[in-house]
Amino acid sequence: MLLLGTGNLASYLIRANASVRPLKKIMVWGRDHAKAEAVCQASRVELPAIEIVAVDDREAACAESDIVVSATGSHEPLVLGDWIQPGTHTDFIGNHHASKRECDTALVKKSKVYVDSYVNAMKEAGEILLPISEGVFRQEAIVAELSEMCKGSAPLRRSDDEITMFKSIGMALSDLVGAGMVYQATDVK
Repeated sequence: MLLLGTGNLASYLIRANASVRPLKKIMVWGRDHAKAEAVCQASRVELPAIEIVAVDDREAACAESDIVVSATGSHEPLVLGDWIQPGTHTDFIGNHHASKRECDTALVKKSKVYVDSYVNAMKEAGEILLPISEGVFRQEAIVAELSEMCKGSAPLRRSDDEITMFKSIGMALSDLVGAGMVYQATDVK
């Protein structure tokens, strides 16, 4: 797995992915290599069975990864479609601007695209809105939103070679559900 971003979500994204995937290696990239190394160091303590390393070469790291997670504030593409190998899953959760994006159009065109919310994506997901404005992608090409995937009513990966992309803007409802689960699991009542 490659994680782009060293902000507050970095350690949570590493833990979340490691909890559901048999990861052997996690690479962390950040604009500041020292911050990427700090994220790795903290994660190594918690996940000693996984090799966790800071990287500088995004292209090489993308080519090596089965999962690419981008959680940055970048307004320019950090992940290019030409770098992504067949079978890779990509998550883009950082950018929330209609005219900015973390990946290029080439990746969107070659991916099965999923979103957390159709409504939110059509307002704020530059990763999707820019290819639509370029005339090379259509809103109807989005395979499903998160609720459909959770219900099992959406087609998911059908072959090991498919490239999948998930764009999350974030939804207040999911924040509320998460907070409710934490509240119910604690003895604060």
